[in-house]
Amino acid sequence: MKPLSDVQNSAFMAIAPCRAASLALVVLANEDSQHAPDTMKELLDQSVHRIRAAYEMLTAGLDKLLAESEYELLS
Repeated sequence: MKPLSDVQNSAFMAIAPCRAASLALVVLANEDSQHAPDTMKELLDQSVHRIRAAYEMLTAGLDKLLAESEYELLS
């Protein structure tokens, strides 16, 4: 059985990039167009990818990780 702190660290590793992506989206929405359109599209795509990865981790991935570590969420 893995320590619960290992599970927490794995979840945090998915959530941290999502937080950065959210901040990047706020910056993109509030800044004047200092970047080329291609650069802004790339930043948007990266942000969306990171948010989706975190969502996947928190919906399906966390349950799987907990089961592999012999833990479960109580409902």
